[in-house]
Amino acid sequence: MCSSDLARIAEMVQVAGNRFRLIGVVSVAFGCPFEGAVDPGVVTADVRRFLELGVKHVALGDTTGHGTPRSIAALFRRVMTEVPQVTAIAHLHDTRGTGLANCVAAFDAGVRHFDSSFGGVGGHPAQVKYGGGYTGNVCTEDLVCLLEAEGLRTGIDLGGLIDTATLCEQMLGRTLHGRVTRSGLLPGLA
Repeated sequence: MCSSDLARIAEMVQVAGNRFRLIGVVSVAFGCPFEGAVDPGVVTADVRRFLELGVKHVALGDTTGHGTPRSIAALFRRVMTEVPQVTAIAHLHDTRGTGLANCVAAFDAGVRHFDSSFGGVGGHPAQVKYGGGYTGNVCTEDLVCLLEAEGLRTGIDLGGLIDTATLCEQMLGRTLHGRVTRSGLLPGLA
């Protein structure tokens, strides 16, 4: 992070006080479409800088889908070992079809907080073209269904989640990327 970024973060922490939970984000922690490989030491140092500024929740983003289960697990383990005071959040995209596998790898590494979106809505700004234009987030309905099928209770109403994803499709006027919305929940989860 550059000094101007650090100054802005410090100002946000000061203004927020203890009224808000601030979440820092390392957007391309697993690979960058412009610079290529990202040094895990740099990512860990950025997480440490967030903590030093008072930000105790940090999302590591695979916003361009460069991550693999092995690289996801390795980086989260490193960050959580070297900066254990920070709550790590997995912000993973399904650009190359590895989103859910990467979520499982992050979970196995100890992550308990995940960013996701209905139908995988999200991605990059329209002006930036990479990943063939397909850089959507991990689908909430697919992730919750997987976690529940594995016996991990999320407390999320699966039926309501599917209904919300379907409504999201209707509101956006397009088919989204959620697989569970098409196939339905696994038997026993309905």
